[in-house]
Amino acid sequence: MLRSEDFEPIPSRLETHASGGIQPPVPSARGILPFGELKWDDLERLCLRLARKRGDVAECRLYGVPGDQQEGIDLYSRRKSGAKWSVYQCKKVKALTARLLDNAAGLFLARDFAAETEVFTFCTNRSLRSTALDRAWRKVAKTLAARGIEAVRWDGDELTELLREEREIVFDFFGPAWFTAFFGEEPVAFARRLTPAELSDFTRRCRDFYSARTERLDSGAVLARRAEWTRALLRSGGWERSRAS
Repeated sequence: MLRSEDFEPIPSRLETHASGGIQPPVPSARGILPFGELKWDDLERLCLRLARKRGDVAECRLYGVPGDQQEGIDLYSRRKSGAKWSVYQCKKVKALTARLLDNAAGLFLARDFAAETEVFTFCTNRSLRSTALDRAWRKVAKTLAARGIEAVRWDGDELTELLREEREIVFDFFGPAWFTAFFGEEPVAFARRLTPAELSDFTRRCRDFYSARTERLDSGAVLARRAEWTRALLRSGGWERSRAS
């Protein structure tokens, strides 16, 4: 039986803004968010934020750490009223294929977590709107249903719809220009909130500051140890013996 305490808690970095790098929208882009410009871990963070807003979620956490075999999932959650898990697989890809969809579900179903799961959500920056991908997804959904698992797709189209009521998430991940293009209004309520680019710059400055400070402190500690060693040597007369030899 898998227990929540068996897994690593979700790192705080996954609950922050996007790390920046989103280009401003063109006039024709209103209503379309650039999921493809997000870094893979930013897409994961975005899905985490959405997952934690789904109904009566009791907990929502990261599954595994880098290097682990993750059983085909990235996040998992549990409802307050449920005993089984809802799992999320996040795929940031340049191209989505029927084989990738089939492999994603197959990997998950082949592992232990599947036996304790009620919902499998596939999250991706790409759209599943094409007839080929839609057909492939329906095949995946049928396979999962045979094991008693509901299949949910959070592709680029569905993520867009889910985010229409999530102003804070849109601002945090895509910035004020995309917020305005998406909602047709200025982000007045977030005027004092850092944009993704500002947060990224602030984080970089903090990292540089503390790295430099740590280096100075480490150097100070080495000098202090050398001074203590010198004083001990003088007290013991070792310095004179060293000179004499």
